[in-house]
Amino acid sequence: MNSADPLKIVFFTLEFRDWNSASHWAYPQAIGIADALESQGAEVTFVPVFSVHGPVETRASCWSRHIPALLKGQKFDQIWFEDVHSYYSDELMEWISAAAPVRVAFICESLKLSPAEFETRREGALRREANSRRNLSMATHVIALDETDVEDFNRAGKFKALWYAGNFIPPDCIAPPSRPPTSATALFYGTVYEERRGWLEHPSLQGLLVRPQASLEWKTTVPQRFEQLFRDGERYLLSSSSVSLEALRLFVTEMRALRKKGFLLWLRSLQEGSALVNLPQPSLIIPGRIGEGMAVGRPMVTWEMPGRPRSRALFKEDSEILFYQANDPESLAAVLHRLRQDPEWADAVGEGGRQATLKRHTTGIFGETALHWIRTGEEIGASSSG
Repeated sequence: MNSADPLKIVFFTLEFRDWNSASHWAYPQAIGIADALESQGAEVTFVPVFSVHGPVETRASCWSRHIPALLKGQKFDQIWFEDVHSYYSDELMEWISAAAPVRVAFICESLKLSPAEFETRREGALRREANSRRNLSMATHVIALDETDVEDFNRAGKFKALWYAGNFIPPDCIAPPSRPPTSATALFYGTVYEERRGWLEHPSLQGLLVRPQASLEWKTTVPQRFEQLFRDGERYLLSSSSVSLEALRLFVTEMRALRKKGFLLWLRSLQEGSALVNLPQPSLIIPGRIGEGMAVGRPMVTWEMPGRPRSRALFKEDSEILFYQANDPESLAAVLHRLRQDPEWADAVGEGGRQATLKRHTTGIFGETALHWIRTGEEIGASSSG
């Protein structure tokens, strides 16, 4: 290939047929990786893949099933694929392994489970672990969100592994608040399992932190249009005697447009609070919610994760992000009280986080960092430990 030729990349992304599930799969992982690769001039063939946890019968109506036939005989420079949750048939795995010399597994969550998490989610955890191990058999490179997983991969030596926090945002989505917050309270968006319920109900946080019922995209037609698109796609895939690559491209174009509209509405939802809070979670990675919150210019408040020094050092405390103790609701309440009492400082922290995202954590920077690492083995940008 001539060095001036664009990279030809196939990107397999996990996707869902219903908006409720799809909306929980963060934009950077769902679409942002393709945005990142395209920002570097790559030609990306985008293929949605269904979850291994979903009904077996849905696999017949998935676009990925047709890729070996649609792209038969074609060669690519790289193939990127979601590793942990996505289902790849034996035929598709064989095609992926032969179609490109570089095959990048993107691991969007920690592969480590706490004893408590394993106990409560044992069946799902074992299935996830087995699926990840099966899919990794295709990989030559790994990009993972848990810095300790990357250490493990590099120590084992089977794959080249890069750490990168999954908080990269398209530059055109990083905008200062267009209006003051509509609520004086901080907002938490996320799954409310038992531990988090205790935080939301803690006396010291009453009047300071709330969990909204729904984000703004639910008040539009985006969810219905997204689900209708998938129903139309399934009908086509099940009834057509000859599935075409052009049909896939049209489907993906509309899917990406709806995802982007939903994402912009989601970001507007985050701007409604005076601050944004990330409550403790079992998985020791930086969730997409942190990058999203910082991108909209509101103060981002999160817990200090143990044993993740690179993640901790990613943002500057008190000027870009705020921390509280993971086992102490009172420490979170103290931060939220200070933000309420000092609105100028709150605005400065919010703007500091937004500027940090714009300068260091965009899709373009991620694309440049990842492709440079694949090409040279050198870590630059936010992934660098230097």
